[in-house]
Amino acid sequence: MSRTEDLTCALRDLVTELDDRVQGLPDHPWIPGAKFADGKLMRALRYARRVLDPPPSGYPVHDQLARVSDGTRAVGDFLDWIGSAYGVQLCVWVDGQQEFVPLGLSRETLIGKWSGIDPGELDAEKQTILNQLRERAS
Repeated sequence: MSRTEDLTCALRDLVTELDDRVQGLPDHPWIPGAKFADGKLMRALRYARRVLDPPPSGYPVHDQLARVSDGTRAVGDFLDWIGSAYGVQLCVWVDGQQEFVPLGLSRETLIGKWSGIDPGELDAEKQTILNQLRERAS
């Protein structure tokens, strides 16, 4: 289990514990259905929930990238390591030539295919974000 997965599990446990504490609190005297809770406790609970399940950013490709970032990092690190440590190159078998031919795809393209993220769409979305930031700044 990766460090990120360990932290995610710990945060989920914390949210469960905080939810249990909130359920044990008395009802709020003026707000029907609400609990009378410490503000710090409720802020911590809201923050932990946002970290675990962030709201959509409005940029779907970046949202997908955030969901798979640990995996894409691991795949990229593996490709770098296997190539540099052992000189391994990804190839395909070509029947007509009876040999292996280098795959000819960049690291980013391979990771994009693995994760389901189109690098072109990602770049277009980045450009959109940059244009919006420039408009706000001017």
